[in-house]
Amino acid sequence: CRILCRILEHGSMEDHSTVLLLDEVLRDSAKLSWNPFGNYVVRHVLEHGLEVHKMQVARALSSNLEGYARHPYGSRVVEAALQFCQMQD
Repeated sequence: CRILCRILEHGSMEDHSTVLLLDEVLRDSAKLSWNPFGNYVVRHVLEHGLEVHKMQVARALSSNLEGYARHPYGSRVVEAALQFCQMQD
């Protein structure tokens, strides 16, 4: 969790391996949003990731937005999505 967060904070999103890593991690973004540690990774993706990654998270959240908003960890991800995503996401 912490390693992925630091890669997002200090790494380059132009690095192909970083983008591939995020693609792999975000396949489970819905599950990670419920997780006590995974939600940090998803929130960092929303803050530091590419637009395509933000859209991927937004789509995952939209499948059960009310459920995420009511969940202790999911609500933090929803809050980050509202802060860092564009309206069209």
